[in-house]
Amino acid sequence: MSEKKGKPELSIAIPFYNEEENAKTVVKDLVSVLGKAGIGFEIIAVDNGSVDATTRILDSLQSDKVKVIHVKKNKGFGNGILQAWQVARGNCLGYTCGDNEVSANSVVEIFNKLREQDLDLCKGRRVSRGYGLFRRLESMAYNRLFCPLFLGYRLGDINGYPKIMTKDCYKALKLSYMDSFFDTEIMVKAVRKGFRIGDVAVKYRKRKKGMSSVKFYIALEFLKNLIKFRIGLLLGKY
Repeated sequence: MSEKKGKPELSIAIPFYNEEENAKTVVKDLVSVLGKAGIGFEIIAVDNGSVDATTRILDSLQSDKVKVIHVKKNKGFGNGILQAWQVARGNCLGYTCGDNEVSANSVVEIFNKLREQDLDLCKGRRVSRGYGLFRRLESMAYNRLFCPLFLGYRLGDINGYPKIMTKDCYKALKLSYMDSFFDTEIMVKAVRKGFRIGDVAVKYRKRKKGMSSVKFYIALEFLKNLIKFRIGLLLGKY
């Protein structure tokens, strides 16, 4: 599907936090793959409060296809994406991550399935991960235990990405969480509103460069948000 009157069909947000070793590769790979697929697109690269060379690298990559926005203080993964989507022009909005753990081809596969099956939301489903035992157990516990227990839903790989949705879906979800709970908010609200959801198997690669910003305190914050969100569901807030 081509662009009409300069408006891209797909806007992809990529939040980068201290990813100086991955930023250039991630952006250039995505530009190349989306271009070859014939998709009208824009990439919104978010300097999400970085303190290394990420800012300079992203600025050097700006073009008619790559827009860069700067968030002075890192308020969370979700906030970086929401900041990008506020300036997005595409009919569909999506995001992937800046750590180079997934191939740019997965964005094309997910977008194609969204269009071909007339879905409202399509996401990645992790089938191969380079995570250690602790991260695998943590993910399994969350998807199979905490979500059914606290939210009343078993939604598969909630945190799997890339995620792409129609702009109408995005507007209806009224997203507000700024941290890593952002993924859960998307999925629970989308299911409750009856949106058509699909997924695509995505092979995750082990991080080769840079350091993960996921820390233990983030897991505690996540649990707090899980309880808060559950209370909101019980009160009919969502």
